[in-house]
Amino acid sequence: ESFGLVLPEAMAWKLPIVASQWRGNVDVLTEEAGAICFEVTSSLVDDIGKGLEQAFANRPHWLEWGNKNRAVFESRYRDSTTENWLVDPILDLLQSAS
Repeated sequence: ESFGLVLPEAMAWKLPIVASQWRGNVDVLTEEAGAICFEVTSSLVDDIGKGLEQAFANRPHWLEWGNKNRAVFESRYRDSTTENWLVDPILDLLQSAS
């Protein structure tokens, strides 16, 4: 997949993120995101463990990170052509069914 959706989905749900600095992850997250981005070495299992340890050590910041991630998601990935980009089509369908 050329653009994975896991990071934007986590941002949309206001989740803190632990990700590797592999390929485009840093570009997707941006410097504003609430995330632990760890370097990948020859010992990936240890790298992931250290990233998770760092995330748990910063657990008091998770709510703040989640809010930052949602803000990044909304500014970069949300369809801003209309406020009700999903609601309007659903309401149209419901009205046509009745």
